[in-house]
Amino acid sequence: MKKTLLLLSLIGSLGSAQAAVQITQNAAAPTENLIAYAEGYNDATLNWNAYGTTTSTYRDVGQSFVAPTDSGLSAISYFIDSFESQAAGASFTIKIFETESPTTLLQDGTLVSTQYGVLPQDLFAKEYITFGLEQEVQLTAGMTYTVMLHFDEKGTSNSAGSRRLVKFAIGAVSGTNPLGANTGFWLSSDFTNYYKDSKIMTAYFQTAAVPEPATTALIVGAGMVLLAKAKSRSLLSAMRSRKR
Repeated sequence: MKKTLLLLSLIGSLGSAQAAVQITQNAAAPTENLIAYAEGYNDATLNWNAYGTTTSTYRDVGQSFVAPTDSGLSAISYFIDSFESQAAGASFTIKIFETESPTTLLQDGTLVSTQYGVLPQDLFAKEYITFGLEQEVQLTAGMTYTVMLHFDEKGTSNSAGSRRLVKFAIGAVSGTNPLGANTGFWLSSDFTNYYKDSKIMTAYFQTAAVPEPATTALIVGAGMVLLAKAKSRSLLSAMRSRKR
């Protein structure tokens, strides 16, 4: 049944516009199709904010990693330690940079993808949130990639000293770095200039799942059926034209 639904979804989506970044949440961390990941969220938290005051602006956050092989980045997951209510339904932008090394400033690198989305109204602390990219980003082995998160609007609050959209605390780790030497946690207050912190976000970078052989055969078979029908209609139309 799942394979049939997948097939119908694929056929129905041909020629249609793609949706924005898709958000899912799970109690367990991702374990499949991992390109790189870092665990250990109990060590610290790092906040993703959007302030509403005139003196403060944004606190964009991101994590870099070194691509171990040529592959495609299709999803990024983080551990949500906590959040404030205004995070629900907030729109965001994701920027993905490519640099020669983990120490290269992002503003000196290449912006390879900009994608958009909206956080769900129902968010759950102490769970993993996954950002499923609208468009897969191609990775080159040995290059460094950084995924930056930015809230599109500032928040409002009745508290004069704390007018921020969220305190969206993302888990962080310290000690041995599994994402590549010198990779780290990036910050920005204007989504233009960036600097690197020594901490590491609890993060999971995934590639797209490879379809099961049976599913692939089903999709190919359906495509052949559709092609055969198209040829049949074309042949029938040609015969009718000759009769005229």
